[in-house]
Amino acid sequence: LDISSNDPDDPLVQVTVTLFVNDAPIVDFDPDTLSFSLNPDETDSLTMTIYNLGAGPLDFTLNVTPPGGALSMVKPGVARVDEDALSQEFREDMARRTAVKGAPNILPETIQVGAGGDVSPYPQMLNGEECFGSSASSFSGGLRDRGNIFEVTTATTLLEYKAYLSIPQDVELYFFVYEGDVYQGIYTKINEVYVPSSGTGEGFYSSGPVNVPLQEGKFYYLGVSWGNVTVTYFRGSETTPLPTSFGFLRTGIPSTLAGFPPGPTIDQTWDGFPPYYCCVVTGPSVGWLSTNPSAGTIPPGGSMDVQVVANTAGLLGGNYSAEVHVLSNDPVTPDTAMTVNLFVSGTPDIDASPNPLDFPDPIFVGLSETRSLTIFNTGNIDLNVSDITSDNPDYTVTPTSFAIPPFDSMTVDVTFAPSAAGPSTATLAIAS
Repeated sequence: LDISSNDPDDPLVQVTVTLFVNDAPIVDFDPDTLSFSLNPDETDSLTMTIYNLGAGPLDFTLNVTPPGGALSMVKPGVARVDEDALSQEFREDMARRTAVKGAPNILPETIQVGAGGDVSPYPQMLNGEECFGSSASSFSGGLRDRGNIFEVTTATTLLEYKAYLSIPQDVELYFFVYEGDVYQGIYTKINEVYVPSSGTGEGFYSSGPVNVPLQEGKFYYLGVSWGNVTVTYFRGSETTPLPTSFGFLRTGIPSTLAGFPPGPTIDQTWDGFPPYYCCVVTGPSVGWLSTNPSAGTIPPGGSMDVQVVANTAGLLGGNYSAEVHVLSNDPVTPDTAMTVNLFVSGTPDIDASPNPLDFPDPIFVGLSETRSLTIFNTGNIDLNVSDITSDNPDYTVTPTSFAIPPFDSMTVDVTFAPSAAGPSTATLAIAS
């Protein structure tokens, strides 16, 4: 490249440009659609074959979503957010952050640096993402992890995690999820995404698509750790806990807990710290469908068989649909999806308790006593009870006809009004 300018000392500067071109992979798969027809509490698998029709290696990840659930997620690396999705306050905060970045900040974490403050309100919602923290404070260091503790009050699924970082040179990253039964105590690692090459620059670095169930009543440490490179990371100044769509962000984690690489467990004792700058993407999952393997690399001209597994445990009778997304480094088709259909046959299943039903105390003639009988439907479609009859008129039941939804129950009253002294028995017949 020849660069001409009005610089009197160097009016012409020549720059050599070197470009290495990789051969592109081309993704394809077969069949276009998979269909299952299963009974309740049954598991089956079908084969999906992924092909690489190109001349370069194909790296792919599989993710299961509800129908039409296009992921539109970045691969591990820096996430670029559409400007139209950003609020004015968020854009101003980005401008402030860019204006003050420069030499690495190696001040202790108790020092607030930079211009401006937190954007408001928080969390920011960007195309379904929830973002927490800001650039109110920045810190730097290597061989450490940072993130936040989340309390889940409404079960959901973690689909992606992003951490806002400034990375001056390529470094290994680990995005992780730890789960705990209590807020402060031992957490166990349940998910990890390894990114061998982070890339450089300032922005949201992404785990890429994940599929991690977040259970109601549990606590989770979501974060990222990096290798021996001085990475700048950011923390807001909001008071925690902060509300989320699925619970609360309870605290930021201002010290290394997971380590690099992340260990199998952590001992969480922190409370009340502001959140580190991050975004989380959560949403519904398709619990009845999974793949094995869920990721891989296919050489040029090669193929790989993937088992697509359907499990009907806990499903109602009826039709279900989902999509298996193939996310890959195919530059033309980075996200392509196969439709999976499932038909679950419907069967009601009746049970009653207690059986036998006892009236333990003596009852005088002319008086009555009522006990409860619970009728269960352990099947996966409605149970229709048409009548309940007794072969002894001293025993009556109310009500005698009703419908019980799948996996539910109904309690009826059984009344004993003896017409004569002495032992008494009866058989109740439940028609359905």
